[in-house]
Formats: sequence, structure tokens, C-alpha cells
Amino acid sequence: MNWDAISAVGEVVAAVAVIGSLLFVGNQLRLGQRIERAAGQRDILKQARDWMTCTQTDPELFRAVSSVMASSFDDANADDKHLFFTWMFDYFLVFEQGYYMHRDGFLNDASFHGLEAVALGIADTPGGSECWVHIQAIWGLDARTHLLARQEQLQNSVVSLYQFFPYFKDKALANGNSDEKYS
Repeated sequence: MNWDAISAVGEVVAAVAVIGSLLFVGNQLRLGQRIERAAGQRDILKQARDWMTCTQTDPELFRAVSSVMASSFDDANADDKHLFFTWMFDYFLVFEQGYYMHRDGFLNDASFHGLEAVALGIADTPGGSECWVHIQAIWGLDARTHLLARQEQLQNSVVSLYQFFPYFKDKALANGNSDEKYS
């Protein structure tokens, strides 16, 4: 065997090794993306769960949220208004993060639509609709534009948060609030 033949065999082996390395790296990148997507989805769902349980662990927050949601954000006292606004805004920030993750392919459709339904459901309550006007002024433009378009698209078919979590309405009614829209 001459040196030219040995060199040719070496080049073929090197080319196969390069192709194999590229295939391995590509597979690792795809696996890394799937792992990142799963981690991101778990994180956003954990944030949504933590947001929902905050009213479970804080009776004053539950009272304020139930009361304001069923009546009027604008007419609420300063303490209740602050508790409700931060509760609602916290969720809208979770939704905003979910919106960007979904747009970028890191959150599946079902999870995103669940997050969206809760945001629309909050904004469909009497106090939520008044607070939503205030949140729009300071919230991320892309997520706000999306949610406003979805409200327009769905119009009267939005499922109110009361239908997801009727105990908010029950708490408000037990505290003497009346809500003609949902009675």
C-alpha cells in the first residue's frame, strides 16, 4: 500500500468521524431543547399553582380577592385594592411569561390555553374587568395585544373565573357582596 492510499483511507475515516460527530452534536442539541422545554413548562405550571394557592394560605387575601372580584375594583378600599391588584398582576405576569414561552415553542398549546383561560376569566369578573384597565397601562405590549385580541375574538364566550373556581363567588356572597352579573 502506498502513501496515497493510506492518505485516502485516512481522509475517509476523518470524514466519517466528522459526520458522526455532527450527528451526535445535533442529537444532543435536540435532546437539550426537549429538556429545556420540559423544565420551562414545569416552571410556568408551578408558578401558576403557587399563584392559585396563595389565596389558600392567606385568608385575608382570599377575602379581599373574592370581595373585589365580585363588586368593584375602583370602589374598593385601598388595602383590598392593593391586594387584588397585586394578586391579579402576579397572574398576568405568569401569563405573560407563558405567552412568550408558547410563542417560542417552549410551552405546549394545552398549557398555554389553560393559562390564557384563567387570565380571560379573571378579566371577565366585575372587579377584574375594572382592574384589567389599569393593568393594561403597565403590562407587556405583546401579551396585552394578544389578550385583548382574544377577548374581542371570544366576546361573550369567555368562561368567568367564577365558573372555574365558584368558591370565590361563594366567599364574596357570604361576605355580603352582591354580583348581579353572576347571580
